[in-house]
Amino acid sequence: MIGPVPLRIFLQRDWANDIPLKFLWTISFFPRGTAAATEQSANSIADIGDNIISILDRYEGPGKWPVDTRVYQRQSDDAELYGYMFASSVAFPNDAFNVTNSQLAGVGGFLPGYIGGERNGYGGSNTLNISFIETNIDIIDNFIRPWIIAASHKGLIEDNKEDIKCDIMVNFYTRDKDQHLRGPMRPFTTLNFERRKSFIFENAVPYQVGGDQISYGDLSVGEVTKTVSFAFTNYYTTPVL
Repeated sequence: MIGPVPLRIFLQRDWANDIPLKFLWTISFFPRGTAAATEQSANSIADIGDNIISILDRYEGPGKWPVDTRVYQRQSDDAELYGYMFASSVAFPNDAFNVTNSQLAGVGGFLPGYIGGERNGYGGSNTLNISFIETNIDIIDNFIRPWIIAASHKGLIEDNKEDIKCDIMVNFYTRDKDQHLRGPMRPFTTLNFERRKSFIFENAVPYQVGGDQISYGDLSVGEVTKTVSFAFTNYYTTPVL
């Protein structure tokens, strides 16, 4: 009889059962309503930048926060295949709903029955956290921080004016099926990848970014990355089957 370890190895010969390369991922930011297509349809979020400028001029005064409306596009893949190139990590939200006990008649016998409550919201402590790499012209201070301030003035009200929300797509890649089947006895010279699944977060807006700290000491990786928390209304996955 075949043992559990040989059986698992045999099953992992199938591409669908192989362990993925989780360091292969990309992220794209879209105007709302376009992310459900593909990563090839990535558009500039310059329109959101223009709306941020309009809101800040009205509430903060002209010229107080620089907004580079094209910084996202300049720091993205020119071919619009892989989206934004200066994000270093993504932390996904938890998913859960509350469960409470209740002494309802006929539920649970002698023990209290359990009843489902509200699903965890997306915001506050349950967020999409994205870490960005700081550059000389920085997307944090030249786009996202003004974005947060503008959103605080607007109050996230859906009035169809000066839209400041976006959709975010995170794509996961792994070795393509053909190279997976070749194995070590049939080497290849070019490593090809294919998308295995995507997560799409709708109606997203940044609401929190940590403060900076500078010194004359040694530069660490943590000093050139900043984490931004995004709230959103819902998310879903599009597996590639």
